[in-house]
Amino acid sequence: MDIKKVFIAVLSVGLVVMIAAAFFGGDISLKSAAKDEPAAASEEEEAKAFAFETTDINGDSVSLADYADAKVIMVNMWEPWCGPCVNEMPDIERLYQEYKDQGFLVLGVFATVDGDEDAKWVIRSTGVTYPILHASEEFVVFNTGYVPTTVFMDSEGWGLTENAYVGSKSYEDWKAIIEDLLSK
Repeated sequence: MDIKKVFIAVLSVGLVVMIAAAFFGGDISLKSAAKDEPAAASEEEEAKAFAFETTDINGDSVSLADYADAKVIMVNMWEPWCGPCVNEMPDIERLYQEYKDQGFLVLGVFATVDGDEDAKWVIRSTGVTYPILHASEEFVVFNTGYVPTTVFMDSEGWGLTENAYVGSKSYEDWKAIIEDLLSK
């Protein structure tokens, strides 16, 4: 088998895996970020909660501390070019509107370089009003190689679930997760 055929085969398998994750969902372990089970720290390094400093879609500086009133923060990593990401945004907006008075917050985070105009078009098209942030280096810890990827944390940056959710979910699936987290 020549190198071109091997390359195409590997590329095809990778593409199938990415599509399956996007459409069928999955999870990535976050045990080290869970509040009740902090990561085992070396002598030089203690387990830390997640924190960030970045800019929002309008270029304003923001940090996790700006969202101190939130009980449950859904961090949804998405990209303007990702169909499943964009398709779930109206459902996430609906959940944000339904639960924001109970302490629920959504932060949409994207990393596309020079993607602000495309992101703003998506925001207008989907009716999203929750904060949209640029991914800063701190968000690399949630990089699964797939979008959308979603994590839940409290306002101090401690993980509220053991897993990151890879792939889009239905309104009903997100609602069940959010209601469970808000009830704790």
